[in-house]
Amino acid sequence: MMPELEDNRPRWEEVARNTNLEGITLLKNNGILPLSGDFGGKRIAVVGNRAEVEELAGGGSGHVQGYNLKTYMKAVAETFPGAEILKGDKLTDEQIRSADLVLVFPGMREGEGADRTFVLPDDQLITRCVEINAKTVVCLVTGGGVQMEWADKTAAIIHTYFGGQTGASALMEILMGRSEPAGRLPFTIERRVEDAPGGTLKDLQIPDKSAPYEVAKVSMPGDLFLNEEKTTGYVWNNPYNEGVFVGHRWYETKNLPVRFPFGFGLSFTSFAYEALKAEVHGQTVKLSFLLKNTGKRSGAEVAQIYVSDQESSVPRPLQELKAFQKVRLEAGKSQRVEIELGSEAFRFWNPATKQWTIEPGAFEIRVGASSADIRLKETIRLKFHSLQKTPAPHASKHPSFGR
Repeated sequence: MMPELEDNRPRWEEVARNTNLEGITLLKNNGILPLSGDFGGKRIAVVGNRAEVEELAGGGSGHVQGYNLKTYMKAVAETFPGAEILKGDKLTDEQIRSADLVLVFPGMREGEGADRTFVLPDDQLITRCVEINAKTVVCLVTGGGVQMEWADKTAAIIHTYFGGQTGASALMEILMGRSEPAGRLPFTIERRVEDAPGGTLKDLQIPDKSAPYEVAKVSMPGDLFLNEEKTTGYVWNNPYNEGVFVGHRWYETKNLPVRFPFGFGLSFTSFAYEALKAEVHGQTVKLSFLLKNTGKRSGAEVAQIYVSDQESSVPRPLQELKAFQKVRLEAGKSQRVEIELGSEAFRFWNPATKQWTIEPGAFEIRVGASSADIRLKETIRLKFHSLQKTPAPHASKHPSFGR
């Protein structure tokens, strides 16, 4: 590193810490969190294959080495200095049973170049812990969803993603209630991998023999389907058959039950939504609604705006996320939230005409805490018809891409 940049390290760490606090997502809480009371003299069991991993990062281009690393095990020891820490995946049933708190840190290697499994390597360990000790908190260290047949028996589940060098300390802040969990799922977590659009990969992995490669000239031949002589390789032809029903659109349109829906995340407090107003002004729609913190703690809510086209001439998703806003409120306080939707929120790409299209008709505006927790609805009617000759879509400034 260039010497003149060394002084920036504290600022960088603070940015990373705040990013973790904003992103760590609480998925379940039976009331055990935030942790309260003095753990001096008490037992905390710390298990899981990511408990003592220093680099909390993905693989390949998702890997960040860091310079001030801290494991979850070290963070637990620092947070509970008077507790007896029982560590290791070879703890006996009696040790797990005797613990006043069980913290599980499961994960797996993830990165480009290879698929990862839906079942955690520590799945059996988690099942064992929740069967033995009801005070088990599972802290997922993964980049996506996993199978959670044990979910109902946990005391809490929290998704930490890959937190880097500040991830462990940030998680401790949330577990202890010094910070509020403010993250929301940017993807859907299925109950079964078979429910995902690409869930049956064995039926989709077809070698594309129209584009052969000479193995001797390929830097990573292991990623190819090879002929018997291992001299020629072919890329896999994995068709994405879901069309426009990508991410949460797939599960909602197919009416598939999921473990945790897109946009989901809990807080240590509660929020109420009231009095939605939607007004059409030309080609924009101005929304406002009242958001109130009805709990006893300050907290952050991510209010999400979904749009449902009620009269489309082409197949469209049941609803699509078009805007969101994070609002922080003290206990008992309320705020009028205002959001403006542009014409982009109502258009779709018409492959027949190769144009962005807005059709006149009814659109339902949905406001809620997740794609499955809609609190307010109001139907508007757009009277204008719009065609825009622009290049085919490959990205969007709207947060419409989520699982």
